[in-house]
Amino acid sequence: MAPVIIPASAQPRSNLSVILSSVGDMTDLQKSLADDIINLVAKANGIPLTGTQASLYAKRDALWALVFKHWTTNDNFQHPGKLAERKLVESAIIVGKFKVDHPPSDEAVKKAAKASTDGNVVLSKTAQGRKAGDPVWMRPNIKINEFSVAFQHLDGRSRTINTEYAEYYPGVTPESARQDSMVHWDRNEVYRVCT
Repeated sequence: MAPVIIPASAQPRSNLSVILSSVGDMTDLQKSLADDIINLVAKANGIPLTGTQASLYAKRDALWALVFKHWTTNDNFQHPGKLAERKLVESAIIVGKFKVDHPPSDEAVKKAAKASTDGNVVLSKTAQGRKAGDPVWMRPNIKINEFSVAFQHLDGRSRTINTEYAEYYPGVTPESARQDSMVHWDRNEVYRVCT
């Protein structure tokens, strides 16, 4: 029988499983999970799949022996640490520009109203990064629990904008912008998580 992890009292036992450190620790059902891979590899290499059940067991054991060849459960797990923060240039691409100055957001108006002593709210200055001609960015917003992706249009300070005040650059379509921003985000996210 394979060794079992004895969790500390604060750890829920249901989330922990049996330690697998060799082929001998696996059940026949677990070993059979590789049968599809064995069949694909055999077919790709022109190896006939005929033979006895003992032959299949030998192929399974050989495959799992390769899996466990450099496998160790003796090393201490080192937490990779906190991920680096996402930067706008790593998660978004420039897809267009502001046609006109973007008006203050509702949040900015509410904030100014609270700060006003006489009740007059005057926001004559356009926020930085939202003036006519400033770049408009697009970033995918991955919604893991919903298995979906939404695309946000942003200013240069990562604030969501109203696309009514923006336009795409010539040759950029909404479809191409979504595609390019997704590829850009994915490339940079892999690098951010893996380094």
